[in-house]
Amino acid sequence: MLLSEETAKAGTLVVSAIYGLGGIGKSTITAALAHDSEVQSHFIDGIFWATLGQQPDILSFLSTWIQALGDYDFKPINIDSASLQLKTLLSDKKALLVVDDVWHPDHVEPFRVAGDGCRLLVTTREAQVKDAIPYDLDVMNPNQSLELLTSCLNNELTNQELESAQTLAKTVGYLPLALEL
Repeated sequence: MLLSEETAKAGTLVVSAIYGLGGIGKSTITAALAHDSEVQSHFIDGIFWATLGQQPDILSFLSTWIQALGDYDFKPINIDSASLQLKTLLSDKKALLVVDDVWHPDHVEPFRVAGDGCRLLVTTREAQVKDAIPYDLDVMNPNQSLELLTSCLNNELTNQELESAQTLAKTVGYLPLALEL
């Protein structure tokens, strides 16, 4: 869907949102997508990333993106003017805009600025993103958890280690981030 031209309507920005618990792997999957060679070659004008968190400095992120697009003279004084300038700069571009760790749906709005060739990808625990194509991530199943632990350890587990690994995976709720730590 991210690369599909069919999902885009003329004049409409396609927004996708990955939902899931903290530690489930939303940011990891999104980073893997951003580093994928097919994704990078599709979005020839760049991949822009902003990790918001609970109290984001949205103006700073928008300003950084504006400069990354080559406009070093524009000095935005508020979010609205920065958002409008970013919209102008992205109007004819093919770019992926990643807004990671969104806590409030209103924080996404200033980033809804791109043209037809762009996509907006949002990660959030629970903020409902308006008009987004949703992707819900769930916890790993026990077998996936053991595979992850085994790959992190770079060796096969003995029967005793396997029992301990199963207990650990269950204890941390099969969350990938907790298992990797």
